Amino acid sequence: MAKTKIDWHSRPASDNQKNVVLKRFNVYLKNIGLHDETINLYVGRVRSFLDFANSHDPDVALADKYRALLIEKGLSRSHLNNTCFGIKKFYEMNKIELDFIKLRSNDAIPYYFDEQDVLAIFSVCSNIKHLAMLQTLFFGCLRSSELCRLDDKDLNLNTRSIHLRETKNVSDGIAYTNSECA
Repeated sequence: MAKTKIDWHSRPASDNQKNVVLKRFNVYLKNIGLHDETINLYVGRVRSFLDFANSHDPDVALADKYRALLIEKGLSRSHLNNTCFGIKKFYEMNKIELDFIKLRSNDAIPYYFDEQDVLAIFSVCSNIKHLAMLQTLFFGCLRSSELCRLDDKDLNLNTRSIHLRETKNVSDGIAYTNSECA
């Protein structure tokens, strides 16, 4: 007769409830049409919030405390805003209204690379693949996620065009590059 294996390291019931809630949240986000990257981001941030709350059904006051804690930690504005957007969607799924103040970026002019800076970056690339990726990003004005989705068939060297799949606004697009990059 074979021995029965018992997993003595099972998770507490509260962890299972949290996973069920997070799966439901994942489905909710898909149903409202968010990108997979955004869904993964929001689910991860809400998981951290639920760990902080030590509950799978925290009240709104805990969301405010969690936001204050994140501000106190000195996290970036985008991290804080993305976390709050994820938590807000979580409460929307549960038909609870949550308002928070979106942190605005400062009014300082951001630093942009000039032509010499860009050429210096390109000149230190010894790997042809890395150089091609950087030039495609720069000359095609692509986001990193758009670059990661590219396939060989997306590039048309005759017209120097790049077919972009699933851009930020959930549609396909076309980017053009220069002859040096092509």
